[in-house]
Amino acid sequence: ERWRPYIKAGVEQWGPVLKAAGFRNAIMAVDAPSEEQEPDWSPADARHSVIRWITQPVVNAMGPVVHDPRSGEILSAHILIWPDALNMFERYYYSIASSLDPGANTLPMSDAKRGELLQYIVAHEVGHTLGLRHNHLASTAYSVKQLRDPMFANQHGANASIMAYGRFNQAAQPGDGVTQITPLIGPYDYFAINWGYGVHGSNPLEEQKELDRLAAMAEGERELAWAAGERPGEKEDWSADPRLQQESTGAERIEATRLAVANLMRSLDSLDRATGEDETAFIDTCKQMLEHQSKFIMSVADLVGGLLRQPASEGGVRTRFVPVAEQREAVRYILGEGAKSFEAYKSPEIISRVQAVGGLRAVEHLQASLVIELLDGSRLAMLDEQQVLDSRTYSVLDLANDMTEAIWGDLSELPRWRQVLQKAYLEQLEKVLLASKSKNESAGTKAALVKAGYTPSFAAMAVADGSKTQFPAWVRGNLPEVKNRLEQSAARNPNPSQKLHLQDMAWRIQNILEENTTTSN
Repeated sequence: ERWRPYIKAGVEQWGPVLKAAGFRNAIMAVDAPSEEQEPDWSPADARHSVIRWITQPVVNAMGPVVHDPRSGEILSAHILIWPDALNMFERYYYSIASSLDPGANTLPMSDAKRGELLQYIVAHEVGHTLGLRHNHLASTAYSVKQLRDPMFANQHGANASIMAYGRFNQAAQPGDGVTQITPLIGPYDYFAINWGYGVHGSNPLEEQKELDRLAAMAEGERELAWAAGERPGEKEDWSADPRLQQESTGAERIEATRLAVANLMRSLDSLDRATGEDETAFIDTCKQMLEHQSKFIMSVADLVGGLLRQPASEGGVRTRFVPVAEQREAVRYILGEGAKSFEAYKSPEIISRVQAVGGLRAVEHLQASLVIELLDGSRLAMLDEQQVLDSRTYSVLDLANDMTEAIWGDLSELPRWRQVLQKAYLEQLEKVLLASKSKNESAGTKAALVKAGYTPSFAAMAVADGSKTQFPAWVRGNLPEVKNRLEQSAARNPNPSQKLHLQDMAWRIQNILEENTTTSN
């Protein structure tokens, strides 16, 4: 009962969109009749489209639809909501907005605030029932400047489409005056509904002409662009484009991520006060915040080897590479400020409360995964391919040099998080050098991808291990120098623990070089 007003608002939020396409009173939400009012009424009746509350421990919501394949007419739509989805969104909203929205600084939040989140969930699912797919490209349609401008952000929300997975305005900061943190129905949604439902002429020829005009108009409008990247053909087209984001918002990936982490850190600092004596809320929220922080920082890695798709003026699609300076900055941010930001979750108070056994290792695993992501075989292959196509772009050698500087540049200061990166670097490097041992497994994965609908060339890139790039040669030529520096630093370092770490890293490098030489022979 308490959620019905918000659910109805989520449904009827689409009324103005359909009205703009030419239909008044096209959608409404009404309460299901009681048994006394209508004894034979059933939610399974195909004549009714029902929003159901599913009492199972599942974090999800969905809006499946049944349509007539002959005409496209929607016959029935049922939206399913699991209660844990609301709990997840409440924690997520706290993570981003606790210092921005006075209604978000305690857990649990008020019914009114939770209702706003539920309204957003429902509105997204209603979009599916109307025939719209996800538009993950809309997550990065707006600039950081726009997201921090209250005049813009409070009117447009975080995304150009409510069908995006860019959940909240992660760039807004305290003092900006931004109050609309949750997404709104955006310009893409109006455009898509008008395209699909509007009347565009009195005959097929007139309609096609008008649709062509709309397509031409939308081609140059970033807010009207669409991409989901979820199906095989779409993934091939968009998997390398860093603007296709499922959780992050903001066009400038690095700056938006930096601001998102700042919001998370403020929320983490106030989490104990926000949850009070509810230990479960503290633990669940902290774990979810750590997961979101990892996703935000990982999104920056999409810039490295990134390929920006652009509509061509005469049909087809052209592409351009992410600028070299931006790729280099991404590597430095990830392995510096980004990796270091996880240290906040390692405080003894948090570890003892959230996961006393293994909690530290869990955080360090996320730090290590940043290195693994950058040295992923398919990323190395992408960089290698881009260098062949354009010698001016960021290369495998650029990545190797920048990572070496970030990870091994200063051996006089060895905080634990940097030691974690160093260990992960050598472990991933060894996998690349010895990748030939896993050829059978890669062949099987490639065949499975082709069977799933991907082209052989895309499948080959997806399972690339980096062994056919310049990276192994660079490693063999540069790793000995790193080893010498480690040994010299170990001799000078008075800290017993750090000395052992430096010696261990040098020993591992020696083993890697010897094993690689044996394998090659």
